[in-house]
Amino acid sequence: MSKKLITRNRPVKACVKCFNGKRKCNKEKPACTRCTRLGLKCVYLAKLKTEGRGSFSTDSSELKDSTLHFLEENRKNGENESFRIVTNRSGELAIFVPKNLFPFYDPSSVVTYLLKAKTDDNKEMFTFNFSELVTNRMCVGELRSKLPKEALGNFLISHFLNSIFPLVPIIDQEDFILKWKLFLKSPSSFEDLNAMITLFAVFFSSSFSLHLNQLYQRRCSVTPTSNLKFMKLAFEYFECVENIKCLLMTNYNPSIPAISSLALMYYVSSTNCNDLAVQVSSLLRYSHMAGLHKKATRLSGTPLKEVVYAFVVFLDSLVSFYTGLPSQVDQTLNELYDGMEELPSNPFTLAAVARFRAARLCADITTQLSNGELLSQDDLKRKIRAFKKVERDIHLIDERILKLRTSCPSDLTWSFNESWLFVRRAGRLLAYFSSNAQCKWKKRKSEVNLNNGDLILQSLLLINESFLKISCALEQGTESVWFLRNTYPFEPIIIVLSHLKRYPNACVNFMDLEEEVYYTRCATIDYFSGDLRVELVENCCQALSEIGCLWPLKTQNLFKEILALKSKVIKKETGQKT
Repeated sequence: MSKKLITRNRPVKACVKCFNGKRKCNKEKPACTRCTRLGLKCVYLAKLKTEGRGSFSTDSSELKDSTLHFLEENRKNGENESFRIVTNRSGELAIFVPKNLFPFYDPSSVVTYLLKAKTDDNKEMFTFNFSELVTNRMCVGELRSKLPKEALGNFLISHFLNSIFPLVPIIDQEDFILKWKLFLKSPSSFEDLNAMITLFAVFFSSSFSLHLNQLYQRRCSVTPTSNLKFMKLAFEYFECVENIKCLLMTNYNPSIPAISSLALMYYVSSTNCNDLAVQVSSLLRYSHMAGLHKKATRLSGTPLKEVVYAFVVFLDSLVSFYTGLPSQVDQTLNELYDGMEELPSNPFTLAAVARFRAARLCADITTQLSNGELLSQDDLKRKIRAFKKVERDIHLIDERILKLRTSCPSDLTWSFNESWLFVRRAGRLLAYFSSNAQCKWKKRKSEVNLNNGDLILQSLLLINESFLKISCALEQGTESVWFLRNTYPFEPIIIVLSHLKRYPNACVNFMDLEEEVYYTRCATIDYFSGDLRVELVENCCQALSEIGCLWPLKTQNLFKEILALKSKVIKKETGQKT
């Protein structure tokens, strides 16, 4: 006699997590006590019951209504529910990550946590560690209670509008202030998560900027430190942003406020987005998912989505330039800011657009150099044409800024020349690009030496722009030291020192530069006679010493080595002349 299949037809009232783990469930809804304590998503079996095909081929309706159907389907999907496979762009790296270890299982934070080499720099609080795991889960009410009181909030907003927003104009200022007033008017009923993530990002950025200001003010002490009050505030606001990311499901449905908030936090609290390559790559993915790369219907002014996407591409350019990694941007998708007709009317937004274009050129040349392929003459001509076009565009943008800057008084006008820093960086890369290409083409040695001379001139132009930017900003008493510390032209200084060591009697100045080459001029420097190498390097190193206390320890140690090299080379060069 055949044995009948024994099935458990008693309805299961426990939630999915307790049922799978064979744990006692108190059956509270919408979430049981165990799932709430562990921060798990609580789902009951009744919500997963379907009328589709059963797990076993039978005509009995009892099996369809029993728990066997759920158990079979759950077994098939259990791996996808419990783990996430994280791969890199080329698919060479694959990590099987258990989700229960990471309440916020964002692939970028997981990869950063697993692969990032921990250093002592994080303890010094010079940059913010975005790989910190956030285990504190908060609901909307708890997030609302984390918003600062009116006095502290107004103080942080004032600092943001004066020292950060003009340099990073990627949020709607009027809408942001309106949301803050609505919260102050009725704090108990404020539930706009998109507004809250913008508020917390602004408070985070201001807190970190004020923390750096404290470090700068105490730079004269033997061990410059901060009382970490603002750093603790920044970490609290970072936790709130991570919670809102989870509530908004940013990994699957990103919004413009979430993207702009994350971009703002990454840029302000890092040095040119170093160690944030994975986060910036995720941010670029969010932008494509939200459709920011698509051309918007042209209205009066510039749509905010275009400014936000241009800024995300700018962050990718920084990562590419300072780390040497290939750019993640697909040029066929980016059609924003290609023309000069309908540019923004705000001078700070115009200056930001100029920075974005020049930085994009730097990233393109860096990506081309990192390929390691034999460069053709057509590639070189194409890059030179792109460089000339960017120079012309920035000249036109500067002319518009000069007409508008009188109507917008600010102590941040020194930042308008930031785009020329990126132009000079691109020029230095292009000079190396040309020299490298001609060496591979086996041209005459004199032509290679000519390109080496172009490399020295572009390095001197970059050094000149860097020290004048820092000096002018510090003379005006700026509070945007977070922006100043992103300037550290170490490679150009080393190039000039190497040239000075090899050719101590050479005379290098700007006499032979073409008339259309723009550079900022200092009244106390003669750019057309004598040797500029020693004077520009000395002035730049002196300016960099003022902001050196804001860099991570590895950057400070590198700068100390450069200072030692400078003293040795200049002393030897002076001794030879005497």
